[in-house]
Amino acid sequence: MNKVHQLFMLGAIVAGLSPAALAQNTATGTGNASARVIEPLALQNISPINFGSLTDPSSGSGYALMDVSGIGPVTGPTPQPPTTGGGVDAIAQGSTDAIHTSPRGPATFYAYGEPNFTIAITLPSNGTFLISRMGNPSDKLHVDNFHTNNVGTAQLVKANPSDEVGVLWFVVGAKVTVPAGSPTGWYDGTFAVSVNYN
Repeated sequence: MNKVHQLFMLGAIVAGLSPAALAQNTATGTGNASARVIEPLALQNISPINFGSLTDPSSGSGYALMDVSGIGPVTGPTPQPPTTGGGVDAIAQGSTDAIHTSPRGPATFYAYGEPNFTIAITLPSNGTFLISRMGNPSDKLHVDNFHTNNVGTAQLVKANPSDEVGVLWFVVGAKVTVPAGSPTGWYDGTFAVSVNYN
């Protein structure tokens, strides 16, 4: 077959094709979109860290540590005295008054949110927190070593099967440093705690 004949046959084939056959095929499909709305996180402080009444050391600086490392899951305030060192003594008497009504012990928090979800707890960094003496805020004590009993996975759990939110109870402890010659009186301050979904 010569080239002229081949070109004639190719032209005939192309001429016999319909416009639809020459056009590119198109296809349509569907995709899905989804979103889940969950409970927003909320945090409630039930009780403060109360180190109670402390004697100041005769020299240098001592401390009182409200340790929570041995405390398991809790459902409310956990009264306990602090451990002390460096010449500081903890005295139960006078550890509460009309303003400071919580017994000696760590701070207690309730976190609320989506059941079975896990959260991360963020505490203050060391070296950033001071408490001030009532009546004379220029007198201060240093507080650090913030820690919580929930050091692993902190999961929000329903207290009752019918509940729509999950709850996590946790406690926060810290250490206060008391220098010799610290003026007497109550020292107060607020510290920030935050929770976030993992």
